[in-house]
Amino acid sequence: MDKNYRIIARDISILERVMKVYYNRGLENDDIGWGQQFFIEYIAQYPGVTPAQLTEYFHVDKATITKLMKKLVDLDIITVEYDKQDKRVRHLYLNDNYQPLVERIGQLHQEFYEDITSGLSQQQIDDLQSMMETMIINLTQKVRHKMETPAIKKHED
Repeated sequence: MDKNYRIIARDISILERVMKVYYNRGLENDDIGWGQQFFIEYIAQYPGVTPAQLTEYFHVDKATITKLMKKLVDLDIITVEYDKQDKRVRHLYLNDNYQPLVERIGQLHQEFYEDITSGLSQQQIDDLQSMMETMIINLTQKVRHKMETPAIKKHED
């Protein structure tokens, strides 16, 4: 195995943990954390978004979205409305009194961006973003393929 794998995997793991701590501390007074803030911001930006759209955009499974919706409804952060034409489809809306939370999340994103990109040129930032998008696409395609392909059990003779 290439030693670069270990370094890249370790660094991604460290970065994820540090990001979680950064956001959890920044949102500790809001009853939400690392996971929910991205979804809240997206729902605020795209009122009426469906759970299926969230699943696709964030590359998460339906169960994750279901748990998220329950938590945000229980906290009275979002409202779920059923589609008038197709009752199987739900639309998600941010409750009006949570706009200040969305603004705090945006401020936290700005602070995080400034902290994480400190000392990097715009070209380095652009290159990093491009590389990360490619890695996400590579892994997402591989994971989806493995999820869609049933495992073949070997029979012992």
